[in-house]
Amino acid sequence: MQLLYFAEVTYHLVSNSDVYYLGLATGTLTVESLSNLTLCFFAFSYSFVNMLKARSGEQQLARHFRLTWELIQLIMVSCIAFALYSFRATSLSFIIDMNGELLRKTSDGGAALCKLRDSCVVFKHNMALALTVVSLGLGFVAAGVTMIEFPVQAAYDIRTALSRPTISTIRRSRSTLQFSFAPFFFYFVQSAIYTLYGYTTSNVVVGGTSLLGAVLGSYYVLVFYKYTKDRTQATRMLTSAMLVILLLAHQVMTRELEETQMITGIPANILSVFTAASPLLQVKSILRRKDASCLPFGMSTMNVVSGTIWATYGVMLGDPLVICPNFFALSMGVIQVSLILLYPGGKTGAGSVAETKAKMSSPTTTTTKKASPKHKSEHLKD
Repeated sequence: MQLLYFAEVTYHLVSNSDVYYLGLATGTLTVESLSNLTLCFFAFSYSFVNMLKARSGEQQLARHFRLTWELIQLIMVSCIAFALYSFRATSLSFIIDMNGELLRKTSDGGAALCKLRDSCVVFKHNMALALTVVSLGLGFVAAGVTMIEFPVQAAYDIRTALSRPTISTIRRSRSTLQFSFAPFFFYFVQSAIYTLYGYTTSNVVVGGTSLLGAVLGSYYVLVFYKYTKDRTQATRMLTSAMLVILLLAHQVMTRELEETQMITGIPANILSVFTAASPLLQVKSILRRKDASCLPFGMSTMNVVSGTIWATYGVMLGDPLVICPNFFALSMGVIQVSLILLYPGGKTGAGSVAETKAKMSSPTTTTTKKASPKHKSEHLKD
């Protein structure tokens, strides 16, 4: 099935290569065409490298390679989408200079290619070939990162689970333990919408940092989704979020930027509040058990640090859409860190849960075999 899907995408790229090249060179591609090109890049490169890796020796993808490859894909697709939409009205004439040739109808080659037109542009290399080269390069990067990752992980495993970041703990335990999906989910969605807000306000600081947050958030969500036992709720939440993000992105790309600042700013603020407060959804359980190990320590700490920095930056800008949510995040972060310091959890923390799961999964020996010689001698006497 993946082979057929890859063939379909390849056929589309081969047959429409000149249209995409010419549209990029003249700055006349529509938003829909740019979206289609971005998704084609993702589908082509992802399917191509997956099939190539899965059929080079082992018939399945290694888990570490797959996670690294998917993270690189998310980063590259996000960067390409941002670049294409940023320069969609700009004439990229270097494409014709480097990969094209302008032919006249009166020339030898132009008589056959231009047909009824006085002139035409012929491109030397098909876009599918260019994407193949890019995909191979990204695949080698993912393979290299995976090879470097193994010794780093081996050295990192000597730490206790309590000292690990939340996502690292989940990966090594192969379980989401007692952690909640909400903080990672809201962080991803908030960052994605703030990226749109940064674009509408032409603020490189807000847009760039939010784009990085969206990439990291997608990785957190991916890891949590991989190891969670209940994927139904996570699937519903992610599907709803992607529909909202696509709807907002469509509004941003089809309206004037000034009109969409409030459309993206208000939802981003609301989600910032949810992100900051989501770890406290388990506050009743924390106070009852006197155990705050379910709170993600790294995210709680960064709520304090990030909230302070961004609230200060918002004051400098005089932008209440930046000040209010970050001041709230600062307050929530202080509460979460205080709970972690008051109720560190001790043996009931995430680390002990992981250790308990490991002990339960290890083979156990019974003492009946040790007693068996004695029982045998008694039977012989009888």
